[in-house]
Amino acid sequence: MKLSKKQKKIIFLVLGILILAGVLFFLFSKEGTVFKASGESVGLKKPEEAAKSPFSGVACSNNQRRAFAVVLAQYPETMPLSSPSEADIVIEGPVANAGGVSRLIAIFQCQEPAEIGSIRSVRPYMADIALGYDTIFSSWGGCDAGIERIKEIGLDWLDARQNPGGAFFRKKNIAAPHNGFTSFEGLKKASQSLGMRQENQFDGYQFQNKNEIIIEKNSQEIDINYHYPVKWVYEPESGNYLRFWNNQKMIDRNTSKQVTAKNIVLMKTTISSLSEGVADVKVTGSGEALIYQGGKEINGTWKKENSRAKLTFFDESDNEIKFIPGQIWIEIVD
Repeated sequence: MKLSKKQKKIIFLVLGILILAGVLFFLFSKEGTVFKASGESVGLKKPEEAAKSPFSGVACSNNQRRAFAVVLAQYPETMPLSSPSEADIVIEGPVANAGGVSRLIAIFQCQEPAEIGSIRSVRPYMADIALGYDTIFSSWGGCDAGIERIKEIGLDWLDARQNPGGAFFRKKNIAAPHNGFTSFEGLKKASQSLGMRQENQFDGYQFQNKNEIIIEKNSQEIDINYHYPVKWVYEPESGNYLRFWNNQKMIDRNTSKQVTAKNIVLMKTTISSLSEGVADVKVTGSGEALIYQGGKEINGTWKKENSRAKLTFFDESDNEIKFIPGQIWIEIVD
């Protein structure tokens, strides 16, 4: 039977589609491998294998770059703070004594806040924490003991008083000393100009995969008795913990939204006063810890062998805690 021109076109089109499908199947089958023109194979990552932050476990294109740790103040005059919800990890601890005013060490790797502040001075224990996360540390000066500790342990430090690269600025509409700010881009350029290493060496925490995450539907509240009280309220619908500071929702100025976290850790330790206005906090060694995630409370311990070691958390069976991917807040309490 003689085929018409139209029938021939249809047959050629179908054959072309089948050939193309076969080629695509060959290129992307088996190990998920695609071939360059040179014949060199390049592995294609599956979605679950996408690059993730070693700090928060979330997808992060910048997971190989070194993180910055910035000291943020918490006073009525500084609220709302700029950037805490954009940090991968936040550590909260005392300024002068147990139960007193607290400050934050906000660690940024994945996101790049256009504004970070209010920035204040360092205390000695903050330097040890920042070094364990392999961060480039930033504060607005510090007490004598804090500065000595930075030098003693060799922590890379961007001191806002020196304003390297013009990275730091003061806002005119906020009263001093609460008006010190910076940006992620400013910190990056300042650290590069000073020749500081830019590649991350923090090996990271362990994180749960989707199949391991269990979200409880019960209510849960965590109260922390700092001078300005902190409360975390678990939201079962989202699996988030909502942050309240001084009996009000804590809002991030950059996002205009309430600060939330996926994991809350109460790190119990010894807190005393090194001198007036300077807290002496034990952050090396080990101690008790309570870990909250997905509406559950886990009794455990914290360990940090030395200044350079990672601050790590374990359950009662001495298994390292697997965090839920997302922001981690560590609350230092006595």
